[in-house]
Amino acid sequence: MQGKLQQPAKAAAVRAAAPGSCLVTLAILAQQPQQHGRNFLVDRALLWHASPVLRGLMEDVAGGNATLPLVGDDPADWRAALSILQHTGMPVSWDNVGALLRLADKYDMDAVRSACAVFLGSKASAAAVDLSHPLESARNLLHAASLVERYLGGGGSNSGGGGGGSSSGGGSGGSTMQHDLQPYTAVMPSALQAALQPLHNQLEKSSSVHYNSYPYHKGYGASQAQPGSARAVISALQTLQANPRYNDIVAPGVQGQVVAALLACLDQLFQKYNFP
Repeated sequence: MQGKLQQPAKAAAVRAAAPGSCLVTLAILAQQPQQHGRNFLVDRALLWHASPVLRGLMEDVAGGNATLPLVGDDPADWRAALSILQHTGMPVSWDNVGALLRLADKYDMDAVRSACAVFLGSKASAAAVDLSHPLESARNLLHAASLVERYLGGGGSNSGGGGGGSSSGGGSGGSTMQHDLQPYTAVMPSALQAALQPLHNQLEKSSSVHYNSYPYHKGYGASQAQPGSARAVISALQTLQANPRYNDIVAPGVQGQVVAALLACLDQLFQKYNFP
């Protein structure tokens, strides 16, 4: 009796492969001496269907119980990705959504990409994401909109880049993104447009303010500006643009939206005060 009770526990300790499949070892190799690698035993069939890139790697490895060495990846990111692929959890968070999108892009994993798209599309409330968060955080609106542009085919053309939330890649994201993700991928670009809208409404907001009493210099910061005003938006953008990683983190399409909004604001001021 005791032996029969122990058998299920022993079987549960072994990661099962689908019938006709086998286990494959994903060997995440450390890049630096102080880093630690990690091995994951994964069903070959699961990886075969989840990633065309890994499928090609497995085709080059003969026999079962193969080992696939993966360089440049974080074991924590793979742990989260495998949780998504195996339907054992939904571990996407603000801390790892950028890294998971880069991993999904690198290995062309639609399921991981979709999970990130749903996360971003459901977190666009003003309390969750805005221009006040540090640029390195995915909760910063420029950062989040850049992730959508680079890896989910939204808000502009895909482009390379690096940094805290955006890395080189994005080549496969737009082409393999499912059509039903569009309601999620459209959320962040719309949120960015709404956040920049005060710059387009400059004439309406400042019609009662004399030009000489509305200084547009760096000393006039967000603390003196009314929340939601053009001045508050400009102050936030000045702070973010001063970040040395701005060009790496913020995608070109998002930068273009920012420049267009600032030019619209400037043009309205020229019209209001009859500048030549």
